[in-house]
Amino acid sequence: MGIYTQVWEKHEEALTEFLEALKLDPGSAEAYKGIGQAYYDLGSLDRASQAFIRAVCLAPELLDCVPDKLALKVRQGVSRVRGRI
Repeated sequence: MGIYTQVWEKHEEALTEFLEALKLDPGSAEAYKGIGQAYYDLGSLDRASQAFIRAVCLAPELLDCVPDKLALKVRQGVSRVRGRI
């Protein structure tokens, strides 16, 4: 549902739905990706970056979904997280 809400530009609703999805499946890379996109669309770039970092750590192929404006920051964040593991 969150994806459709984003398409209709109801970003707050999409964020709420993705956060609810994350409660049901805390390891969902797709939920983190959706949260990141919703925060990005709302202009909250730091929160978006953090959500995208979590998504990419869980599913590296999702790096292609990160907006160009955040790609470098997300790559650096993923490297830092992986360096701690």
